[in-house]
Amino acid sequence: MGEPEVRIFVGGDICPIGRMEAPFAAGQGEPIFGDVLDLVRSCDFAVANLECPLVDGHPVPAAKSGPNLRSVTRAAETLRRSGFGAVGLANNHIMDFGVPGLESTLAACAAAGLSTFGAGASLVEARRPLIVELKGLRVAFLALAEDEGCLAAASRPGASPADPIWVVRTLAEHRGRFDRLVVLLHGGTEGFQYPAPWLREACRFLVEQGADVVACQHSHCVGSMEVHQGGTILYGQGNFIFDYAGHGPLGSRGLGLVLTFRPGQPAEVALHPIEQVPGGSGVRRSSGAGAEATLALLREQSEVLADLTRYRQVWRSYCAERRAGFLTRLFGFGRWLQRLNRRGWLFRHLTRADLLRIHNLVSCESHREALRTSLDGMIDRADPREGGRG
Repeated sequence: MGEPEVRIFVGGDICPIGRMEAPFAAGQGEPIFGDVLDLVRSCDFAVANLECPLVDGHPVPAAKSGPNLRSVTRAAETLRRSGFGAVGLANNHIMDFGVPGLESTLAACAAAGLSTFGAGASLVEARRPLIVELKGLRVAFLALAEDEGCLAAASRPGASPADPIWVVRTLAEHRGRFDRLVVLLHGGTEGFQYPAPWLREACRFLVEQGADVVACQHSHCVGSMEVHQGGTILYGQGNFIFDYAGHGPLGSRGLGLVLTFRPGQPAEVALHPIEQVPGGSGVRRSSGAGAEATLALLREQSEVLADLTRYRQVWRSYCAERRAGFLTRLFGFGRWLQRLNRRGWLFRHLTRADLLRIHNLVSCESHREALRTSLDGMIDRADPREGGRG
């Protein structure tokens, strides 16, 4: 008789806001997840990314760029009842309501029996992996996030950083305590189906350090996929539950992953297309035609990713299309100047020497760190309630 296989469900971004907040508050898992529940409950363990803090009442939003998202604390119980064993908290929204929001989320999940990983009261806590023993197999879950003002520091609560140095240190500290490693990496560009070059190298490095599967979330669209040294990397899992019109039509579809671990074999990754039901009444597994369309798109984009020339072309085209927007934000132009500058005419006075100076400031590691620290100080002075950011 062979050794038992272990099956794990990995969901994408879950953000119980908008029309989804009420059913989550009522504990109604069946109407929310529909036939996806059968998929979740057929596995030995289930995880997903919780894309917002859970906090009741009238919390004070944190000063940040972008929307401040939150949901009710009852959502943790609904997730646990629906079959989820843990949620990753390393994402750009987990600190949307500051330290009280994170503390409320951790408390709500603990009370519901829902494990968490990827965020904590300090960097030490945030980067600690969750290790679960399933049928004798020890599986570690690690959650990481890009730096969007959400990261933990030595004495500051927040999310675990997607920094290769900290990844190596974390894995060294826990070496020998797990047999398999699953990484949720909250990074990428919203609406773009391919990884930035740094993200691709970071994910490949994670595999080289022992990750069996790396699932990139945050882009809110189904992206591309590759296998590197036996490890599977998905660059863009898409939304799971996220009632947010700003994500556009791409935000209504995602992939549920079922990972199967067998002794001595690479992880088997099964892709299950999932879509949000029109009208905001929950999610469901995609039908035959819809599922095939999602998988066909993934295959097509993965073929582009595998061709270095084509991949470079789509990345450069993306950056060129958004150049004016990037620069207007960098220079702090207001809404009207941004509209006037759609064709970049405000930048025509910049000389090549000007561009080289700017490039040096943002590309040199030491200059960039100094710039970041300077901006942190300016932000702190503008809003003393936030306290020190270092």
